[in-house]
Amino acid sequence: DRNTLANIIITTKMRLRALRKWLQEKRMTHKDIDLGIFTNDVCDTTLDEMARSSSFKGDAKRGSQKDVKAPEKFNGRVKSWKNWKAEFESYLAQISGTDGCPLSYIIRDDDEINEDEYAQMEGQMKKIYDQPLQGDYYERDNFQVFQKLRALVTGGLAETYLSDYEKNGDGRQAWFTLLTAYEGEDAKNAAITSARNDIRQTTWEPNSKNWNFDQYCLKHIRAHNILKRYDVPMDESRKVREFIRGIHNASLQSVKISILNNEDTKKDLNKAITTFKDTVTTLDLVIFDKAVDDRKISATHSHTRGGHRGGHTYRGGNGRGGRNHNNHHNRPYERSNYR
Repeated sequence: DRNTLANIIITTKMRLRALRKWLQEKRMTHKDIDLGIFTNDVCDTTLDEMARSSSFKGDAKRGSQKDVKAPEKFNGRVKSWKNWKAEFESYLAQISGTDGCPLSYIIRDDDEINEDEYAQMEGQMKKIYDQPLQGDYYERDNFQVFQKLRALVTGGLAETYLSDYEKNGDGRQAWFTLLTAYEGEDAKNAAITSARNDIRQTTWEPNSKNWNFDQYCLKHIRAHNILKRYDVPMDESRKVREFIRGIHNASLQSVKISILNNEDTKKDLNKAITTFKDTVTTLDLVIFDKAVDDRKISATHSHTRGGHRGGHTYRGGNGRGGRNHNNHHNRPYERSNYR
């Protein structure tokens, strides 16, 4: 039967190709070769991997790796590390290595996942964690990762951490050296100290130049997030006290006291921030963090002490800054002061 013979020939060729692929992988990873373990199941698994690899290569041709944009250079500052690290990991995940596996396998941390998490992996992620960290493919990819890493840290404060790997081009070890420098105990202690200093030393007062209330709030929140990340959080009551203490303005004293005496706000920083902003806005003391359109709050007034001065525009009411020259009980902070 010709059809049966044709199927036998095709099946035999496919199995021979699978065997060839399996032998190449063993050789490239410097593993011992034992033909006895090349069972039917191993053969079928190899054929599946070959089919997926062929599909990935087709996708790679349609979307050139030249289109993958590298992240900005790393300046070496601790506060920039987290975002830059995520961008670099994403960058490597979009670039295929010698064997078609994303280059992010070079910098994977095998200690960060457990057996249950590994069992749930599939697709590219499983391939990343299955790829051998030895052999010719690995050595080529490891060198390529080092070159990319060096290009992105050269000129910044982190450049010195890569100097020990200039001769061997070990991208994996260079990466873990950066991790130790920016996420090790020394880096952790430095980050905690910096966050605590930000909380204690940061202040805000109305009319601060290039420093608005939202920026003040954000600095507090970021600092507390750092402390929480390193398992040394500040208790909620102290968070609120430190936040209120940094607001410097006598006219806002009653608002500050009200927040510290309120059961809902004195133990919740987010509620304290929201209540503070809502209260002062309701009292019309200040408008936070947005430019005020002069056209909306400008008015043409003809009134002066000595008579009429037509055509002169003043902000917010009777006189510059909304100040009524005939009223000695003026509000100290008007809308025009906050941009």
